[in-house]
Amino acid sequence: QSVPLLSPHVYRRARLVNSGNAPLLAGVVRCFRDGAYVGDGRIQRVAAGQQFSQHFGSEGRIVVHKEEIEDQSRKAGTFTKKVKLVKAFRITVKSVIDEEVPLELIDRIPVSSVDEVEVVLGDETAPDPSVDEDGIVRWTMSLQKDQAQVFVLQWIATAPRGDDAILERIR
Repeated sequence: QSVPLLSPHVYRRARLVNSGNAPLLAGVVRCFRDGAYVGDGRIQRVAAGQQFSQHFGSEGRIVVHKEEIEDQSRKAGTFTKKVKLVKAFRITVKSVIDEEVPLELIDRIPVSSVDEVEVVLGDETAPDPSVDEDGIVRWTMSLQKDQAQVFVLQWIATAPRGDDAILERIR
């Protein structure tokens, strides 16, 4: 899992099931990957048979790079009284792990709580991600060794002319 907005690192996360007959109690857990200790984690109480997720430290063999490729304000149209802010980012992901590796790439777009301000994904966004109501953008992929994958996230915010300050705050 990678959230390049927050960190340039990729983190290993496992979806597990408590296959025992008793619950796992909330508290600190020692995490091991390939027999090597990778750190401590925390779990909440997990009932027998319940599914849960656990992180297993950073994965240094996958590199994620995010760069801004567009940031511009302009009038939305000749006859409209709106201003537009367009932002775009290129995210490049590359693995040097010998086998195929699943990865969830997470980013976000702004969400407006003001009716006059609209935020939408731009046409340059590729490949198509899933976007939830909170503006969380997700891509799920399989990485092959030494094959870079490129993602573009573009969003467009539109506001009435004179409300430029609102757009500047989400910039």
